[in-house]
Amino acid sequence: MRGVFVGIDVGGTHTDGVAVEEGRVVHKVKVPTHGDLRECTLDALEALLDGINPRSVRRVVLSTTLVTNAVAQGDLEPTGTLITAGPGISPRLLALDDRFRVVPGAIDHRGREIVPLGEAEAERCLEEFAEAGIRVLAVAGKFSTRNPGHERRLLELAGDRFEFVALGHQVAGTLNFPRRIATAYLAAGVWRLHRTFVASMTDALRRFSVLAPLYLLRADGGTHAARTLANP
Repeated sequence: MRGVFVGIDVGGTHTDGVAVEEGRVVHKVKVPTHGDLRECTLDALEALLDGINPRSVRRVVLSTTLVTNAVAQGDLEPTGTLITAGPGISPRLLALDDRFRVVPGAIDHRGREIVPLGEAEAERCLEEFAEAGIRVLAVAGKFSTRNPGHERRLLELAGDRFEFVALGHQVAGTLNFPRRIATAYLAAGVWRLHRTFVASMTDALRRFSVLAPLYLLRADGGTHAARTLANP
């Protein structure tokens, strides 16, 4: 694909930007990194586009520790967590904060329902969260990767009382129940921060007359189109 490819990496000391065209670096910048990582990214983007025809840009890739920093610093939005577990270790031992509720219901390792979902208790917990002003929710079932029925039903019960619901079987595909609880919890807790960042970067590109798609660098070295990211 011909055209200019733009990459920006927000580091701890400096934010680096580079523009590559047909395998050659045609422009590079380095600006100081400060407290507002979004502003750092915008500073680098503006400096990088100076002298480049914005219509020639074919792709923009951003690498930032915005979400990582939020997790490390505990700067998460208050999140309600609903869990279904069944036999075995008490899921209460896996609680990440005091907004952690366990509702009746269980799926076994083969994906069979062995305890029906306690919808009345789930509704009570959901209403408790909503009345407390919580707007994001994490839901995880012990074997939801084998049968996500209970998680999907809890999503239906949540209705429009919550702006975002992270489902365990969608954010992690393994049977590691503690990891799925934690991943769903963190995904919900940073959802608004992540969405705001992507929206601000997309708006900035349009202001600079860049029509190219925006991609975010993943932890595994790949990239993901920002427009398709419902979760962080």
